[in-house]
Formats: sequence, C-alpha cells, structure tokens
Amino acid sequence: MSCFNNRFDCGVVSSQSSLQVTLSGKTIVMCVLTILISFQSLAQSIPTQTQIYVAQLHQSQSASVPPALREEKNANEIVESASQYFTDTLSRVRAKMYSLVSDAGSGSKDQNLRRQALSKLVNATHDSENLDLLLSNLSNFNRRDFNSSSIDTLISLLRRKPPYLDQLARLVGTLQINELKEDLRTLSGPSTKNQRIRWSALVALARMGDDEALQSMMRRVQRLPVNDDIVYEVFPDLVYTRQRQAIDYLIVELKSDEKKCTTADAEDETPVTCAYRIMEMLAPVIDKYPLQVDASGDIKTKDYNKSLNSVREWFAKNQDYKILE
Repeated sequence: MSCFNNRFDCGVVSSQSSLQVTLSGKTIVMCVLTILISFQSLAQSIPTQTQIYVAQLHQSQSASVPPALREEKNANEIVESASQYFTDTLSRVRAKMYSLVSDAGSGSKDQNLRRQALSKLVNATHDSENLDLLLSNLSNFNRRDFNSSSIDTLISLLRRKPPYLDQLARLVGTLQINELKEDLRTLSGPSTKNQRIRWSALVALARMGDDEALQSMMRRVQRLPVNDDIVYEVFPDLVYTRQRQAIDYLIVELKSDEKKCTTADAEDETPVTCAYRIMEMLAPVIDKYPLQVDASGDIKTKDYNKSLNSVREWFAKNQDYKILE
C-alpha cells in the first residue's frame, strides 16, 4: 500500500532526471497513521469484516459476503466471529452466519474445527425460523463429525416434532441414529397424516438398513409410472437409501432407451430417455464410477450418448459395484 496519492497529497514531483518527493511534517504524520491503521485493520480483519457484513445485512438483504469470509485459511476465525451473531435479532442475519460457519467448518480438513463448527450449528437448532437451513447445513458434514452430544441434541429435537420434520428424519437416517428407529417407524405409519413426513421417515429407515421399510418403499416405487416427476422427486430418494435393491432398480432404468422423460429445456417437450438423469444421480454414490460430475452435479462430458454407453458397459462388467456412503 502506498500513501503517495492525491488523497493524502504527499507531494510527488517528477523531472526528466529524477523523482523528487517533498513531504510536509503534517503529511508524513498522516501517511504514517494511515499505514498503522491499515496494519491494525489487517490484524483484526475477520472480526471486523464480519461486523461490517452484519451491519450491512441489517440495512440490506442483498449485502455481499466479503471475500475474506470465504477463504479456507480464515476458517477458524470465521467460525468464531460468525457464531457470535447466532443470537442476532434478525433472522436473515442469523441465517447468513449459520451458512458462514457451515461453509468454513465443513470445508476444513481440521477435524477439531469441523466438530466445533458443527456443535455450534446443532446448538442453534432451537431457531425455528431457520431450522430448514440449519438442517441443510448439518447435512454438509460427515457422520464422524457428530459427537455424542450433537447426536443427543438431534434425538431430543426429533422427539419434539419440530417444523421440517421430514428433513430432520432424513438427516437422522443418514447419521444412522438407531435410538430413533422406533420413532421413525411411528412417523412412517398411518397415525402420521402428513404424507411427506411419512415418506421421509420410511426412506430414512431404509437408509438405516431396515428391510421392512426398504421393501415397502420399493413396492410403492415400482407401482409408479416412470416420468419426469418420478425421476426428479422419487429417484433421488432411492439414491439416498444407498441400498443395493434401490440402486439396482435405477440401473435397470439406466439401461432403458424408452423415452419416458422430456428434455431439460422447459420449452421443449421432446421425449427422451430418463437414463441421462439417472446417469448423473448415480455418479456421486458409486465407487470407481467411470464419469465425474462438476460442482452443479452435471456430468463432465461433451458427448452424453457416448458417456451413457460407457456407463452401461461399466455396470455390465461391474455387477459387484460398491455403493459409497
């Protein structure tokens, strides 16, 4: 950073032979103070930028996250500074702070930091206004990041039957919280009037290896005609279960050339095979899968037909494929 600019009028004078700099005593003091303040700002950059960001959020919902609050090297400070605003009076401020802590924690390779960030988020689940976001944030962490205290908090939370119970049931299934199996069986039964909650509890049980739940889920799915709605709404749940019977069903559809779906273009209703979407869904959960997906979940390929054929051939040769957690 240079203090020699018009703002501080440091008196830069040039000639053909040399650069002559003349500084008045007052200007020197101003330049030195500016440098000192800059160094102090850098030393407190994350707490200061978090504070400024929160102030901006109080004024506008469209405030931009400062770049420093996205950098992995600042993860520890981000978790500490952002979590201090978990009790802010504005829901949108709390939501942004939860996301900062989630991104910093889940993206870190430091196990202690991951658990610290997760613990802070779990302890904030009393915030019913942002519970859906918190549950989504918690799903970004690995099972091993959840300690016994975090698990106990989630057990208590589900038994209170909070809003977004369907989302919570799926998180419980992913975490394999066996203490809640009977609670999930009750939620999946006829006493639960909300169909979304019943279905989520059922697929959560299937994820936990409950064979009765898996068979019940598959019987329902196999009665449904395959189309765009089923592919978008139901097939991801089959992937979620990580159960071979569910994945095998998807592989059968992957091999089908029947045009039961339409193109991704909303204005183009040309019938196409559903296999392309299934090909993308399976990529993150099959070990040594022959294709990769980008950050948006799209297959990295320039030729979808060629990629589909390669995936079909791969499954034909790898019938003992391994499902990833």
